[in-house]
Amino acid sequence: MAGAETAETGRMTYAEQLKHPKWQRKRLTLLDAAGWTCQLCSATESTLHVHHKRYVKGRRAWEYEDRELMVLCEACHDEQHRLQDLLDEMVATAGGEDCLRMVVGLVGGFLATNSSIDEGLCISAVRACPSMFIFGVAGAAASLSCEPRVAAFVQETATEIAPSMGTNRLMNAVVKELTEHPLPSMKVKESA
Repeated sequence: MAGAETAETGRMTYAEQLKHPKWQRKRLTLLDAAGWTCQLCSATESTLHVHHKRYVKGRRAWEYEDRELMVLCEACHDEQHRLQDLLDEMVATAGGEDCLRMVVGLVGGFLATNSSIDEGLCISAVRACPSMFIFGVAGAAASLSCEPRVAAFVQETATEIAPSMGTNRLMNAVVKELTEHPLPSMKVKESA
């Protein structure tokens, strides 16, 4: 059971968890899998860290799935934490209770366009804020290509559909357009 207290681990500080043999084994396995290379900048001669992409209350350092961890050099690791802190500060100081909901919708739409998130997370992002999800989709589609055709199509479709909150209609139209006219930098998966 994740986060359960045991006689072996008891109440440990995070620093103590990082010294625990279970974390050390997991850390070495991930470093080996990454070829002892930073997964962002490909550095091999720098101190490497295994970065937790997220933290879950009560979960021990070694209780994360491999997909929730990333091998980073010291500079990239510091940058990831700086960016997370910046995002947290922006959301916290933006005011308005809907700010986080809007960020989730926007990021979800952006990531859904290139299949970076699974379907369940995508649906949750749509439900969080459908209008911002649409902007995320439009922004991602426009940034994937310099082709004015795609940017114009997404902008026109989003403008037409966004007021009615027809997120599914927009997603279907974008997928149809990109399936019929794929971008060189994007692979569109076919439905099973």
